[in-house]
Amino acid sequence: MSNNYSLQQFWRDWHCSYNRWLVRYVYIPLGGRKTSTWNVFAVFTFVALWHDLTLRLLQWAWIIALLFLPEGLATWYFGRPRWAARPYFRFLCSAGGALNIIGMMIANLVGFGGDGVAGMLAKIFSWNGAAFLATAYVLFNAHLQVMFEWRELEYRREYRARECRPAPIEMGTAAAPSASSPAPSSVPASPRSRRAKAAAHRA
Repeated sequence: MSNNYSLQQFWRDWHCSYNRWLVRYVYIPLGGRKTSTWNVFAVFTFVALWHDLTLRLLQWAWIIALLFLPEGLATWYFGRPRWAARPYFRFLCSAGGALNIIGMMIANLVGFGGDGVAGMLAKIFSWNGAAFLATAYVLFNAHLQVMFEWRELEYRREYRARECRPAPIEMGTAAAPSASSPAPSSVPASPRSRRAKAAAHRA
């Protein structure tokens, strides 16, 4: 989780085959993106019941579903090109990503720990819990900045690899014409990559 600041991408990559099954047979039949506000609650309720029929897992599922709401609103509002071009956009992403990581930690401790929601809330709102969360939030922000740089390095490597790759030679022709631009990268773009794309789009 600490290497993926997006909840949606994390759950998409966590169990790829199960995620595809859920999308195909649960998420899309219930309306897909048109009803995603409540659809995600139905999907994670199904996931909790698939694990085991316990109240703690239902609490875990509903906490995760609630975490999708602020991420969806932030993605909708800050995903516009004018925000991606701001110099502090990367720090906005790390601030939200650190909250996502802490939220996932709390949800998993509720679902798979032994204290439940009441025990977690008592620990969070204690002095030790608040100090730990504040320290962890600062460290996660720094960690995500390093992760953004690593994603930038992966993006540049794949871009150069596609750009330098020789064009395939077809039968009966001297050489196939090379593409005017490399194919889009499959590596998730970091905030800096999105900011560069937005600037190029405006230009």
